[in-house]
Amino acid sequence: MATRVPSVIRNFSLRRIGNPTIFLGTADVELPTFTALTMELSGAGLLGKCDVSIPGHFSNLAAKITLHTPDSEYISFYDINGDVIEARGIIQSKDPATGQRVTDALRVALRCDGVKTGTTGKLVVGEKADSSIDLVVDQVLYYLNDTKVLEWDFYSYKFTVNGQDILANDRTILGFA
Repeated sequence: MATRVPSVIRNFSLRRIGNPTIFLGTADVELPTFTALTMELSGAGLLGKCDVSIPGHFSNLAAKITLHTPDSEYISFYDINGDVIEARGIIQSKDPATGQRVTDALRVALRCDGVKTGTTGKLVVGEKADSSIDLVVDQVLYYLNDTKVLEWDFYSYKFTVNGQDILANDRTILGFA
């Protein structure tokens, strides 16, 4: 039986790390989707077709941040250049043996190369504007309870999962190490 049952993100904060660090206030964040680069394999002696994934290689990572209004924090995204967006959250779980709530720390750091798309949202009396920005992401660091569990770095040719450097041998072969 599971030692804990993850249930909800209790809360999170969002910052643009820099000089100065900007607290981004009320926002929703869509973290990058990792879509592997694949190649379709077929030929003699094989039973049809099969996609072959290329470890560590992904298509265009992006993060979407939606702020409630098109204020100065929203506008500040348009000059992003290698800045880090950091989300810190609380993962709430349940311990089935004791019935007690358990929490874990989540930290996601995204280094962003620039704006892919942006919309200032809509203007409706008494409603939020849903101003959103899609940012090009070239590095992802994912921590659980201060332990790095995922690292993907486009420019450093690095992909690490749970401490295992998936591309270490590739870097050596290519002369990057």
